[in-house]
Amino acid sequence: LNAMPSDITHCSVAHASPLLHTAPVNALVGDESWVLAHGDAVPEGACERERVRCHLQYAHDRLRSAPATSTRRAHALDCLQEYIREGRFPLHDGPVPGGRRPLFIDSRGVFCAVGRLMQSTGAEDLALAVNEVWSISRVGEFDLESELGGRVQAWAKEASFGLQELAVLQPDYGYTVARRLSRR
Repeated sequence: LNAMPSDITHCSVAHASPLLHTAPVNALVGDESWVLAHGDAVPEGACERERVRCHLQYAHDRLRSAPATSTRRAHALDCLQEYIREGRFPLHDGPVPGGRRPLFIDSRGVFCAVGRLMQSTGAEDLALAVNEVWSISRVGEFDLESELGGRVQAWAKEASFGLQELAVLQPDYGYTVARRLSRR
């Protein structure tokens, strides 16, 4: 996994939900990313940002390992790698059902990874529309029969991503009260 700036990987988190630690970071692959990267289950008190970053790097690497199907996909994956490196992910403003849920765009205007892919391929308007209708929905919960669902499917096809790939990429975010540790 790519290294992260020390002020991001060394964080102190007060878990606002007791379910946050036990709920997996992704509905499809669970915490497989953490286990592969760290050799063990997610420890209690693990940094939320590190959990998300670890999952996104795992999903990025899976997506990157698939045969390149278009320059648009390759560009989007380059942008996703930069997004992961930056480490700025959506934050819920309050507790969420089950301790974790996706968040397409948070109140600070931070896009989720799937939203970032849309943005990087010129479909920011689609990301904003998805946020209006399905802000805390998993990709697999989108109504693909709706007009917006059709737009999501068309975008995914044009950008050379499968809906299953997007579902694996999409993390569930928890509600935490995060504090950065001061550097000494």
